[in-house]
Amino acid sequence: MILPNKPLKVVYSLFYKEHFGYLIGCYLIETDKRGQLLTSYQKIVPELKNEFAEFLDENDHRLIDLLNEISLSQLYKHFGNNEPSFQHFIEKYKNQWDYILEYIQKRLLLALPLLKDKPFFLMHRDGYPAWKSLAFHPATASLEFILRRKEEEVYNSISIKLGGKPIDVQNITTALITRKPAWILHGNQVFTFDQEVDGKKIAVFFSKPSILIAKTKQPLPQKTKNYLIDLVEHYTVHAEGISFKEIRAFPQFELLVSKDSQNIYTFRLVAIYEGISLNVDRKQAITCKIEENLEKGEFSIVKIFRNPELEKEKIEQFEQWTEGRSLLFDFSCSEPLALQWLLENNKKIKAAGIVLKQDFEEGNINLCEPVLEQQVVEVEGGYELKAQIHFGEHVVPFASIRNNVLKNNPKFQLPNGEVVLLPASWLQDFRHFFEVAVPSEGGLRLRKYQGALLENVCQQKNIFTWQALQDFTAIEKQPLPQGLRGELRDYQYEGYNWLCYLKKYGLGGILADDMGLGKTLQVLTLLLREKEQNNTKPSLIVVPNSLIFNWGEEAKKFTPQLRILVYTGSHRHRLLEKFRNYDIILTTYGTVRKDEELLVKQNFHYVILDESQMIKNKDSQTTQAVFSLNADFRLSITGTPIENSTMDLWSQMHFVNPGILGTEDFFQKFYAIPIEKERNQARAERLKALIHPFILRRTKEMVAAELPPCQENIIYCEMLPSQLRLYNQTKQFYRSTLFSEDQDEEALKKNKFQILSSLQRLRQIAIHPSLIDPRVSDSGKYDELKEMLKTVLAEGRKVLIFSQFVKLLTIIKYDLIMQKIKFCIIDGSVKDRAREVKLFQEDPEYKVFLISLRAGGVGLTLTAAEYVFILDPWWNPAVEQQAMNRAYRIGQTKPVFVYKFITRNSIEEKILNLQTFKAQLAKDIIKSEASFFKTLSKEDFISLFE
Repeated sequence: MILPNKPLKVVYSLFYKEHFGYLIGCYLIETDKRGQLLTSYQKIVPELKNEFAEFLDENDHRLIDLLNEISLSQLYKHFGNNEPSFQHFIEKYKNQWDYILEYIQKRLLLALPLLKDKPFFLMHRDGYPAWKSLAFHPATASLEFILRRKEEEVYNSISIKLGGKPIDVQNITTALITRKPAWILHGNQVFTFDQEVDGKKIAVFFSKPSILIAKTKQPLPQKTKNYLIDLVEHYTVHAEGISFKEIRAFPQFELLVSKDSQNIYTFRLVAIYEGISLNVDRKQAITCKIEENLEKGEFSIVKIFRNPELEKEKIEQFEQWTEGRSLLFDFSCSEPLALQWLLENNKKIKAAGIVLKQDFEEGNINLCEPVLEQQVVEVEGGYELKAQIHFGEHVVPFASIRNNVLKNNPKFQLPNGEVVLLPASWLQDFRHFFEVAVPSEGGLRLRKYQGALLENVCQQKNIFTWQALQDFTAIEKQPLPQGLRGELRDYQYEGYNWLCYLKKYGLGGILADDMGLGKTLQVLTLLLREKEQNNTKPSLIVVPNSLIFNWGEEAKKFTPQLRILVYTGSHRHRLLEKFRNYDIILTTYGTVRKDEELLVKQNFHYVILDESQMIKNKDSQTTQAVFSLNADFRLSITGTPIENSTMDLWSQMHFVNPGILGTEDFFQKFYAIPIEKERNQARAERLKALIHPFILRRTKEMVAAELPPCQENIIYCEMLPSQLRLYNQTKQFYRSTLFSEDQDEEALKKNKFQILSSLQRLRQIAIHPSLIDPRVSDSGKYDELKEMLKTVLAEGRKVLIFSQFVKLLTIIKYDLIMQKIKFCIIDGSVKDRAREVKLFQEDPEYKVFLISLRAGGVGLTLTAAEYVFILDPWWNPAVEQQAMNRAYRIGQTKPVFVYKFITRNSIEEKILNLQTFKAQLAKDIIKSEASFFKTLSKEDFISLFE
């Protein structure tokens, strides 16, 4: 063992190992006093570096680590750790040995440059590491291959010069240390070349001066051709007795277009040097080709000096045109994309001086640029497009490309059989137009409300009526009807003008203002105007069952001159002949579905749908029945034109302007899927531009300045059949048991707790019958709540829902859980009220807050809410006010909408009427339910049970 306290020297030793080739090791050898190497030595490994650090420099440290990785022990450990013997290791990797040799070569190539200033020796066969001293030659060697023809045979030899002098690689021991790039051991000298040399190409000449590579009378094997081409392209070659041509020329470029049996097109960019076609290359400066003449018994070597800079320039242009999708300078894609690419880039290709060559069996494609010439005229009910397309000298009607556009096929055949390409933009921009345009004698016709589709076809826009709809300020202001009671806010007046404009031009529209902005009032104002302008035909308004009463109340309040007939109930059919005596026929979606055959025979002035999202499913019987109704004009009203997906729009737009969006299948493929699944912004903008004139939507933010800070609304709800039966039975029972003719008012007031208890049960039935009888689950009020909640959530708003009945809040809670809607809740059981408030105020995902009037009617600040739903208003308005003030208080920056849900023909409506009748008393005096109770007369009590 070598000890660090002795004189030592670090040396490196080259040795040959079967299977592995040449390896290098690092050793410590003892020296005498004169510094001469002794026979005691030890291999140094990374673990000993610290112990012998005084003998090592930075390069030694690097070399020890590198060479250790290719030591036999480490190679065996790294690649054959689980092999029982070295022979098993060799056997295991015999088919993958090149991988191990490459692993070794990489590390040798890193180590050799670091050894130039180190003691370097050849190892003796007995293992002594410092047998013969080796030296790195300071110069690099040059290499030349020599091809000589001797009669009918061609031989190859090499000439290696080192320091300008030839060296004899046969007479002196010469070996290959590394293959590529080659490092050579020649005698006691180690050297490499002035270029990257593949050692396999020269190692054969270490044992013989030349090799036979070809016989001229026979065709050259491809392997021989490849060998010769590689020599000429990468090395200096001297030829004797063989034709050797050199070409120095400016290249021409071609883009070759072909397609296979699967209609996959391939574009290949090539450079042409004096008729020789080569794939373009960024770096290759020389290309070789072999030309054979078997009759003369000879072959020629053609050496082409290329222009890599110019080829690189064309490659970069090609990659730019293909957006980097070219692979090895080939660009392959399906037929639609290929044809689109051809048409879009044909001009660029020509401008770059590249010749386009097509190779198709069916003939080449004419790439002339089509020119569309068109004129639009307004005709009765719409527009007529007169257009033709110029393909060079050929002119065809615009309508002749309809099938190509509908099938997304850019290959259009001219009358003479020649194929031309339609621009990809045409296939997209004209798709909707051809979906709905109708052929006419003069060209193609569109209905008036389809005029926006002309934007994608032509530039002539100034004459179109529809353009004024794009600019809301261009709509002419109309006088309000004289009989209107009340005033319209500015945005409501604009909405009324918009409705009048639609009517003037025979267009349908969707009034889609946020909930609470007065859509009903705007429509009633329009219908009153129609009446004052002597329209005598009735208009049909179709609403959800729960809104029948609300429409009647709104009309009574603002437009009492309008005569209204409610067309519902079991005896409704006898009312059909009375339609002409009324201005408005109010009915429900369910009634339209059931009476489609009767109603389709009527001719209405307007058919108006309220909550038109009810017809979003085009295949439902209700939707089909609504589509069949006959009217001069059509309108829809909804706060949520899109509830779930873009498809919700199709039925509503088809109702107001039939055919505007094409078929449902077309709309889904052309708009809905690209917009929702592919996030196609351009398609979304196109749809927006198309429907924009026919949808008027104002959000609360847009009109906030015109809204009162807190706006109260009453929603009247109808009881469902099973609910109504239970209510009437309970009411009759209490009426018969609580009241008698000889009772005076004092007797009644003494019995007030029993009366209040009875009223409470009636109230619970009116709200939700399951509060007292789990067997009855139908509730008109609850159905209305769910619809309004859906609208609020679709608008992205937040809402407070108040009830004094925790059981009702529980019903709502489980519904929200089933729908995966996040909510907050405060009732008597909630301990951490602050957490619930914080979630609602700060987390945008929590949009619903369920609150018990007793637990949360006071002391909360919930200014994130814009809507307040009070499900069970009762005696004391002060309690309701406290609930409203949770949202409408200091810190609130938005208008607040309060909705009180009142069940029609119930105790709730009667209490509301009493509150209205005693309004001043309620405002100035009443502070509690008890005091309000004291103000009621015997007649008041009895009326509550009627």
